Amino acid sequence: MFRRLYNFTGKGDTDPALNQDYATELMAKCPPPANPRTTVEMDPKSSLSFDSHYYVGLTEYKGAFSSDAALLTNRRAARLVRSFRDFNTFKMAFGRSMVHMGAIGVLTGCTTSPEKETDPALNQDYATELMAKCPPPANPRTTVKMDAKSSLSFDSYYYVGLTEYKGAFSSDAALLTNRRAARLVRSFRDFNTFKIAFGRSMVHMGATGVLTALSYSSTLSIELFILCECVCSGGLMASSSFNTKDLEDRWRAIQFKKK
Repeated sequence: MFRRLYNFTGKGDTDPALNQDYATELMAKCPPPANPRTTVEMDPKSSLSFDSHYYVGLTEYKGAFSSDAALLTNRRAARLVRSFRDFNTFKMAFGRSMVHMGAIGVLTGCTTSPEKETDPALNQDYATELMAKCPPPANPRTTVKMDAKSSLSFDSYYYVGLTEYKGAFSSDAALLTNRRAARLVRSFRDFNTFKIAFGRSMVHMGATGVLTALSYSSTLSIELFILCECVCSGGLMASSSFNTKDLEDRWRAIQFKKK
């Protein structure tokens, strides 16, 4: 980020793709020399809110990173950015993305042989329903939903189902055997409680392994950065449009002081 503000092309200039007023604001917060302890918000007006302001900011050329600006140079990505300025459009696409992300590396199907006895921690009616969908012998092509009644909705039904012993996995049932986890499960049945906690969690996840500080160091592996970039920071839907140079530029903007 520091290079983008003060020496974008090596001639002491500012990135022309950056909104001038926003650049002035960043310069006030990030004066030279670079200070690794100085941080700025990636989404300055709504960093603690679940909304679509990130995309509004992009169309105003207020993206903090070069890769943000690069989204507008790709026709498909730019179309997504413009459409996601509408919160309802973004929310629906975000929900679908979370469903797909939750299925990465996971088969939610009947890929193991059924045991002779049903797990007593599983609701009997739900077990009967699953057996009807997954008769023996096991078929790896058969799939079931992890959240049976609301797999395509952003809600808290998953936690309602857990308290009714309708979790598809043993790990779901195990949540109720831990006092603290069980308390969270019960509280998250209320959608407003869950929504607030979910928002906080997304903020923390977006900060995993990333400091938006201002001095260059190479201690952060590019692999970790790419992972965080694809999952976090509001670029989830358009991350496939990033090229290597974009990622390297953004990686260099993330500053870590070597310990």
